[in-house]
Amino acid sequence: MGLSGCGTQSVSREEAASPAAGEEAALACDPEPEGALARVEDAPCPWALVPEGEGLRLRSRAPGGASLEVIPPEVCAPASRCRYEGVASALGPILLAIVDGPESEVPVDLWLGAALGGERLVFAELWWGPASVIDRTEVGPAHTLAPAICEGRLVLRPEGRLPEAESSPPAELLAQSGVYEVEGDALVRRAPAGDASRCEALDLGLP
Repeated sequence: MGLSGCGTQSVSREEAASPAAGEEAALACDPEPEGALARVEDAPCPWALVPEGEGLRLRSRAPGGASLEVIPPEVCAPASRCRYEGVASALGPILLAIVDGPESEVPVDLWLGAALGGERLVFAELWWGPASVIDRTEVGPAHTLAPAICEGRLVLRPEGRLPEAESSPPAELLAQSGVYEVEGDALVRRAPAGDASRCEALDLGLP
């Protein structure tokens, strides 16, 4: 005996294969703005770094998504002096401000930016100490401050980046190691770095 049609509905193969309207809306990201300076991949939609007036703003391309005022390092003025790269993290979007040398695209300075839950994305310098020279090209210092997330906080610690980093990091770099928080227009060291075993390194592809 066949089943009655009570409470049943015929669904075509095409309808069954297509996503619901709500799912389609969730997947629709705003188009990338013209003149975007950087893209930060994130779910469900990426972020775009765009000029705004005399400053910068990082905008989520999710419909009605958040946006962050970006306060670039002073060394990036004029804006054309720096290029930007970014990643998404558990602390929100992270930006690198990369200062290229005057005679090559090899970076000579590097800054890390984060908002840490606030409405402004601000920066801390990652490179301290004298610059190294390879093949007569300045390539930045032998050590860097490497970022990690430690129990929900941003921590920067010294790490070698060039062969001559076998020597100890400079004292000025060691003094900058610690927990960082947003204060005014900058990321500022607020406490010692603590136990590294409770940290997850941020993979930013540092130069």
